[in-house]
Amino acid sequence: EIVPDLRYAISRNFVTSFRKYVENKIKNLTGKGKGKNEGFPHEIDDLDLDDLRSKDVAKRPFEDGPIDILVNSKITCEHGHCPTMFNFRSVHEISRKTWNEVLSVFPNAIEHIICPPNEWAIGNCQQCYEEKQRSIEFPEKMEIWRSRVILEESD
Repeated sequence: EIVPDLRYAISRNFVTSFRKYVENKIKNLTGKGKGKNEGFPHEIDDLDLDDLRSKDVAKRPFEDGPIDILVNSKITCEHGHCPTMFNFRSVHEISRKTWNEVLSVFPNAIEHIICPPNEWAIGNCQQCYEEKQRSIEFPEKMEIWRSRVILEESD
């Protein structure tokens, strides 16, 4: 039986920020921007991404905003999962090969393997689902409690 290659979720915000960062680096290397018919120049081999490995890079703004050195921190919930996994406005799906390339530059990247949707989870986080359910049920429970108190007071 052939096992399909794993797919990973990556923050679209990160992808956009990283793309802009690389475009600015190339522009600085070549002295020209990415024009209509220009591809990446042969000088891409000179592209140095070592400054992205610095621990304080997240605090240092680049021309187009900061780069998330954890890659997926914006799509990771407090439980360490990805509640936006199936929201393709904020998440992009990539291959294992591409994820490994991301890890080579961002070794502390937060990994989110794409999994099948689960009706008992938000994205892939069951705890977020349970918290949301409690917040939905709370007003209903309060109304029931209120009705009981009013009924008891009227007796």
